[in-house]
Amino acid sequence: MLFVPGTKPAFIENARALHPDCVILDLEGDLPVSEKDSARILVRTALRNLDFGSIEVIVRINTLETGLFLKDLQAVVPQKPDAVRVPFIRSAEDVRKVSSAIAKIESRLKMPRNGIRLHVMIENAQAASSAFEISLASSRTDVLALGGQDYAANLRLTRTRKGEELASVRNQMVQAARCANLDAIDTLYPDFKDIEGLIEDTRYSKAVGFDGRIVINPIQIKHVHQVYKPTEQELAAARRLVTNAKLETVEGDKVWTFEGRMIDPALINHAKRTILWTGE
Repeated sequence: MLFVPGTKPAFIENARALHPDCVILDLEGDLPVSEKDSARILVRTALRNLDFGSIEVIVRINTLETGLFLKDLQAVVPQKPDAVRVPFIRSAEDVRKVSSAIAKIESRLKMPRNGIRLHVMIENAQAASSAFEISLASSRTDVLALGGQDYAANLRLTRTRKGEELASVRNQMVQAARCANLDAIDTLYPDFKDIEGLIEDTRYSKAVGFDGRIVINPIQIKHVHQVYKPTEQELAAARRLVTNAKLETVEGDKVWTFEGRMIDPALINHAKRTILWTGE
């Protein structure tokens, strides 16, 4: 997921050529209030007129505390982005509030119900403590995303190169996402010049269960893709496992042995997700 500032027309235009899985058109960020209206107009125009092809387009709106999020939704929901990203959520009720506001716009414009998905950001102590309730708050939600920079600031943590300070919230987020069958998206790696650190941290991110991560610079995209892309060995193992499961005609919670491992339906689902990377 590539962040694209909402006040930079060239960034929005060029983002399509960078081949990220998703672009996030940002209405929040560090924009002063005096620039919010122009950013909103620019993003609305981009959604109307630019063809992003297979790239998912997400709009990060302003926080609920500012009151600007309603203006953001009125501007962007009619343009049908793939999702709206909600920053600095504190509770499940916050999620329901945004989801309800989107539903009213969808209803008024006769748009498909729940056509606009929600990406909910975990960025503070309150949200982390309520991650399970937040993950289940709306059927519209399909992503939990960690905002590591703001989370660290909120908890007065010191950000380090290895990211040990985020270990507990990363694990908690992945568990909450899995409870609600959501994707878990990891935080950005802030030093875009440190490619070695990015690769190491992304390997850790994949190992603990994240489905992807945010990037802030185009040079990070290919390295994140390379880490998350299954190896040939992983793909071959996944294909063998899925084939064997079909031969076993698995039912219910059946467990069986294959290639020296105990196999159950959860492992089969994981193998199927691995194969999805190939488009099979």
